Amino acid sequence: MALATAFAVVAACGSDADNSAGPAAAGSHSAHAGGSSAPPQPLRAGERFVDLKMAEAYTPAPPEGGTDGYRCQVIDPGLTKAAFLTGTQFTPENVAIAHHAIVYAVPPGGAAAAHEREHHAGQA
Repeated sequence: MALATAFAVVAACGSDADNSAGPAAAGSHSAHAGGSSAPPQPLRAGERFVDLKMAEAYTPAPPEGGTDGYRCQVIDPGLTKAAFLTGTQFTPENVAIAHHAIVYAVPPGGAAAAHEREHHAGQA
């Protein structure tokens, strides 16, 4: 994906778990049962990993007594030139409540709308 001003992450979170729980041990939350993972492959020339984090922590508060909350969170990758996104990994700090995320690349012209949507809690 060529240059994006931001990434919008839509995360779904349940609210009936202990929100104060710390990060889970590695490998404790996986859709794949049993077996071991393939060993990591080295990066190719020009590739790099970039760890992006939310600007501030978010605790879900589902509307109208619901148990799931959906939130659009904009994360700026700080790109200054064209780049390609070749993979993503969502690592929640509290796996007891965050069960999935959908990542979208937001083109430069859509950044303002994505930021506006981010400020409406409970909306994706």
